[in-house]
Amino acid sequence: MTTINLAEIEQDEQGIRLAQIVQVGRRFLRSVNLERDFYTSDPMNGYVLTPAALTTLDRLAIAIDQPSARAWSITGAYGTGKSAFALMATKVLAGVTFSDTKLRARLRQQEPTLADRLFSKEETGFWPVLVTGAREPIIQALLRGLRESLRHLPEPEAHLVYADLEELNTDPWLADGKTGRDIAALVENISRLVRLRLAGCAGLIVVIDEMGKFLEYAAQHPEKGDMQVLQEMAEQASRSREDPVLLITILHQAFEEYGHRLSSAQRVEWQKVQGRFVDVPFGDSSEETLRMLAQAIEQIQSADADTWLTKTLETQMEACRGLQVIPQSLSAAEFRELLRRTYPLHPLTALILPNLFRRFGQNERSLFSFLSSEEPFGFQEFLRGHTLSSNEVPLLRIDHLYDYVVRALGSSLYSHATAKLWGETEDALHRLRDRAPLQARLVKTIGLLSILGEQVHVVP
Repeated sequence: MTTINLAEIEQDEQGIRLAQIVQVGRRFLRSVNLERDFYTSDPMNGYVLTPAALTTLDRLAIAIDQPSARAWSITGAYGTGKSAFALMATKVLAGVTFSDTKLRARLRQQEPTLADRLFSKEETGFWPVLVTGAREPIIQALLRGLRESLRHLPEPEAHLVYADLEELNTDPWLADGKTGRDIAALVENISRLVRLRLAGCAGLIVVIDEMGKFLEYAAQHPEKGDMQVLQEMAEQASRSREDPVLLITILHQAFEEYGHRLSSAQRVEWQKVQGRFVDVPFGDSSEETLRMLAQAIEQIQSADADTWLTKTLETQMEACRGLQVIPQSLSAAEFRELLRRTYPLHPLTALILPNLFRRFGQNERSLFSFLSSEEPFGFQEFLRGHTLSSNEVPLLRIDHLYDYVVRALGSSLYSHATAKLWGETEDALHRLRDRAPLQARLVKTIGLLSILGEQVHVVP
């Protein structure tokens, strides 16, 4: 955070606009695209190494030394940060050509034992092959990803690898007639050749993001979407020893969920494919999402503003203690710091945000859409419409969040089991009509808390 004197910021008659001192970090403003972001400069700036990310990375470190566990299926709900994790893991495991030294340094500082296991040989790394899912035959996409990967090899190594492949494989980049076994053999050859030609290369890491799109295509076009390629590649990765291959796929749900309309015989075949992968669930707790939220909201500090916020936060902390809503996994000191860093969110707003979008949206994706959206009642509109002064320290309260959710999610709210509660809250607001605004705020607050139910653990 930057510390300045509040007098240096232009103020209006009422105070300073929140939009001038609060912003959302740029990394949180857009979704991750694995193929695009990997080759940009510093794509992991601001990435939060959460417990879920560290636990999964630790399991990857084990898999490197255990060939039987080198084919993975990372599964988690929409918007839980799986693509960002895949990007981070690939950067960490990549060789010196693409390695992210800043990210490695942060990992070493946070988890030195894990870093030692991953970086025991600093010059060694895996050459990345990146594929993003689309509704097309998976063989076609894999060939494109493999070829694009080799284009990033330095010269003269790139020329040598291409020449070697032409000798080993007839028309290596032609999809027509290729089988799953052909693709697995091509991957094996590329791993061996890259290790041979590129100093410090340990093998390949193949990451298939959004793999569900390939599965959806395969379910709709069984004759074109050759699922056998996944089984062949997984088996090849599991037996790769001198020329190791790490195969990582990213999914929103289990294999069989994508093939629920297939015949019983086809579903059995899909289950065989899934059985070749180690299933790794991915997702963070509400408390970790709250910490990530604190990373996303950036503030410019000042001595004057700090005084105003300190007084307000002390009042809010006392209220949280009285209501017994401080999460058990957080100390009072950490919770207080999170409240400061998530300002201007009201403490209860900050606490329920992760659960709200996990239940009614797409987890972190919907959360960061709320922070960056220009929609009515969104975070950005609140920043532009409120001022900070000695007389007022505005807080984005639950009733404001209620207005955003109703506006942004609309009729989809009534497809949930809580549809009746949404309807009762809206009916109560309609009956109020032009009565005191405080009553409407109370109805919205009570309504949203009732809809979410008990979302935080009380302090014993």
